[in-house]
Amino acid sequence: MNKFNRFSFDEHADTEGTWAISYGDMVTLLLSFFVLYFSTDFDGKKKEQVESGVVAIFEGGEYSQRLKGKFHKENIEKDLKLSKTVVKKMDTGEIFIFFPNVSFFKSGKVNISKEAKQALNKIYEAYMPYASHYKLKIEAFTDDVPVRKGHRFKDNVELSVFRSLSVMRNLEKRGIPSHRISLGGKGVFNQELVKIINKADDISDERKKALSRTVAFVLERES
Repeated sequence: MNKFNRFSFDEHADTEGTWAISYGDMVTLLLSFFVLYFSTDFDGKKKEQVESGVVAIFEGGEYSQRLKGKFHKENIEKDLKLSKTVVKKMDTGEIFIFFPNVSFFKSGKVNISKEAKQALNKIYEAYMPYASHYKLKIEAFTDDVPVRKGHRFKDNVELSVFRSLSVMRNLEKRGIPSHRISLGGKGVFNQELVKIINKADDISDERKKALSRTVAFVLERES
């Protein structure tokens, strides 16, 4: 007998789950990095670099997309079809995240749409590594159509608050602790937000109505 026949190789061996080992190692390394980072007194420049990394993750940077491509193949096409995320670091140090083409709600409603749930999944995955040092503020809006008399909600501000609450409940179910989330009902979508989201100050009424049915997410770094 050929000596090489003493060893056999099972071509049908179950190797489908082996990626989980590498993934577990990667998560351990990431956690170790964040523990090291947040326990070290970095200078301002290095802290700025890491905060830029936070922005890149929410924008769907190349590295985060590679992770999605490897570990979430079934979702990557849906994730990438989401409209470009507006991510801006404000002068106050807050990080502002907005999905300009994702309609979270129907007019006058508080139920979250299917496409909005995809956006919330992206928020959850990107936020959790930073949850210990960033609080997540949810700000919902309404269009300029007044709430009808006798409606479930007293006015547009109350409607926007309940929209924020719906988003919060969804993120809680995904695993974000409620004490890391704060709510803000802004009422009617205003011109100040138009300037943050759009390059042009003036947009059509139709576009403004569409924007008013989305949600802003604000990351507030704790000192």
